[in-house]
Amino acid sequence: MDSSIRGILQKHFPSYAQSHGLPHHVHRAAHLLSVCRTAKLGGHIQACPHGHTERIVYHSCRHRLCPQCNALPSERWLEKMRARLIDCAHHHVIFTLPHSLHGLWRYNRAWMTQLLFTATAETLHTLCADAQHIGATPGFILALHTWGRSLSLHPHIHALITDGGLNAEGQWQRPKRSCFLPARVVMALFRGPSCWRRCARPCRTTHCMCRRIPRPSGS
Repeated sequence: MDSSIRGILQKHFPSYAQSHGLPHHVHRAAHLLSVCRTAKLGGHIQACPHGHTERIVYHSCRHRLCPQCNALPSERWLEKMRARLIDCAHHHVIFTLPHSLHGLWRYNRAWMTQLLFTATAETLHTLCADAQHIGATPGFILALHTWGRSLSLHPHIHALITDGGLNAEGQWQRPKRSCFLPARVVMALFRGPSCWRRCARPCRTTHCMCRRIPRPSGS
């Protein structure tokens, strides 16, 4: 029995798709992952120039979620991120898209993704610039996850933030409290409507559904 992701999709996805309403991008991803490195995607022959041996190599699907295609790129990405880290302590903070906005996410993923990143960055810059907390500009890396452990829709951003930042004089400023950023203050600012209104911008994505939704008059 093939227990790989490809094998599981080949065996079980057709029946699952028949009993569940799934969007087009899910069908496309499942199809690509199920045919990755098989004859359905074609291939090429790698042969010894002296005729000693040859083999058929099937093409990859190159989908961003494929574990076969992205093992090496993922390692390269991690090495690149490690090289960018400042030599100091860091904090891990998670910012979750409010559940009330899941409906908008489903049909405006590109726009809502940008909005989530912008709101997260806006929250971090605002609080870290406050003299009560740090009074400086931090460094941070943001990574998007869209599913929870149970594979339910759960868009959220993992933020890796430096324990301090550069102040107006270019000096490294440490946090002024033992608690890096108070959780309740972070939540109040991030979830506040004023933050999302400031971050919202008209979508520039050609095929985004929000272009098809009429905007209220006066907005």
